[in-house]
Amino acid sequence: MTTLRRTAWLVVALLWPVALLNYLDRQMLASMKFSVMADIPSIGSEANWGKMLGQFKWVYAFLSPVGGYIADRFSRRYTICGSLFVWSAVTWATGHVTTYDGLLLTRSLMGISEAFYIPAALALIADYHAGHTRSRAVGLHQMAIYVGVIVGGFSGYAADAPTLGWRLAFDASGIAGIVYALPLAWLLRDAPKSGDTDAIAAPRNSLATARSSFWCFTSRSRQSPDGWCATGCPPFSSNNSISARVRLVSRRRVHGRWQPSSAPFSVAGWPTVGCAATFAGASSPAR
Repeated sequence: MTTLRRTAWLVVALLWPVALLNYLDRQMLASMKFSVMADIPSIGSEANWGKMLGQFKWVYAFLSPVGGYIADRFSRRYTICGSLFVWSAVTWATGHVTTYDGLLLTRSLMGISEAFYIPAALALIADYHAGHTRSRAVGLHQMAIYVGVIVGGFSGYAADAPTLGWRLAFDASGIAGIVYALPLAWLLRDAPKSGDTDAIAAPRNSLATARSSFWCFTSRSRQSPDGWCATGCPPFSSNNSISARVRLVSRRRVHGRWQPSSAPFSVAGWPTVGCAATFAGASSPAR
């Protein structure tokens, strides 16, 4: 059981850099707007820039359920590693495009490849953390996401630096992901198929498991899984709006109009909420 618990936390540690890169690679381009538009004149207008950014979001949104299906149907380990390798290669390729059409293509490919990571990663964490550690594990993983948002948001500094530039930033981030995907494929493991995972941190009953979920911390709809989804989506969507705010603040800072950022509070908040949700589930009496 001790070995299984160590493996459960090792999984979170291994996924931490992947989650960071997942959001870093998607956020960088938005904070490099002025540098990229100056370097690729065929972008032409603000409308084309917005269309290019929206291209990623639409593709990512529609492919996420497919990513979830693949993660359920096949190996989560290989889904994660394959997703990381492909989107990192696309990140590297983004640094070498010279036309607006090339940007549209790479952003679409980015949306396709990144859509497979989050469903597989959260499912793998849930497989290993079957009881009262699940919220903490998800909270730590979520922390990496917002570190990626912050680093990606401030990558505009690199884009404006004469000795660096936006292309070098994409090259470095892409190569880092490609290199990390290789040892990750060797170290990461799918959860055991047998009931051994129950020994990691088995829940006392289904209600305790529900109360250890973050969404139950914000919702009273504990009796219906559909209710959890319906009430959980709005808070998650609202929280994701922080990403857009961080990018806006970052661009304003780069161009001399500083406004304070709430991103550090978000980074600290996710592990805190995870621990709070875990405590809520652990301290609730069984029924």
